[in-house]
Amino acid sequence: MHRPERIAETLREEIAQIVGYELEDPQLAMITVTEVRVADDLRDASVYVTVEGDEREHDLALRALRHAAPYVRRQLGFALNLRHTPALHF
Repeated sequence: MHRPERIAETLREEIAQIVGYELEDPQLAMITVTEVRVADDLRDASVYVTVEGDEREHDLALRALRHAAPYVRRQLGFALNLRHTPALHF
């Protein structure tokens, strides 16, 4: 397994933990982090999620995730020993 793939899996686990247990936004209650893809330079990460509910709930959840992205990135920086924490794109 290559380094970006290992980091992507670690990011997926950590983001799922943060979204599931640290964020208290009720719109994020039905979110599952399914996959993370990291750029080869480790500067950007695309985070893929599934949301239970209708299209409106899906849009609200994605908006809430994008709003929480700086907090999630900061928490990842504390939890992981990386030179640069990737920018998160939901």
